[in-house]
Amino acid sequence: QLVWVQPMKELRPGDEGIFTLDGKGYIKCYVLEKPDESVREAFTDIDGVVRPQPVLRSYNKKYAPIVVTPDQRFEIIGKVLH
Repeated sequence: QLVWVQPMKELRPGDEGIFTLDGKGYIKCYVLEKPDESVREAFTDIDGVVRPQPVLRSYNKKYAPIVVTPDQRFEIIGKVLH
């Protein structure tokens, strides 16, 4: 299967993208959610503002969402073009 990708380092929530997470590659929908209490501090800036946590969702309901935690190596490679 072929996928056309526009290289970029930032995506908007809802965009389909290519990602690496701890050395594994994924094509998923990029979503931002309120961080879980267990990692909330890692997503809180110096002014006390809580930033959203990245979540990778599949359109196939067989696959659970992948919640990105601060201790993981996460990179946005690009946006999937339709």
